[in-house]
Amino acid sequence: MFGKKLISQLVIREKLARMVSKLEAHQAWLESLTYQMMMMNHMEAFMKLAGPIALLKMYSSRIAYELSDDAVQIFGGRGTYISPQHQS
Repeated sequence: MFGKKLISQLVIREKLARMVSKLEAHQAWLESLTYQMMMMNHMEAFMKLAGPIALLKMYSSRIAYELSDDAVQIFGGRGTYISPQHQS
């Protein structure tokens, strides 16, 4: 267990896979709603997509929290750390 790379741990690989699947599902949902919005006129999009957009907004917040929490569990304090080289 100690001295091995994190990715060699089955639990870590499974957690990373779940994180990726949640993020991919979110991205697909966002792209689907964006496409639908682009294909409708403004009033039709307002009437038909207000609910799904609100759900996506709630899901986005929940996923952001869950993914950052999982990243901190895996990587410790570096889960949310941005090194100075990566700042613009």
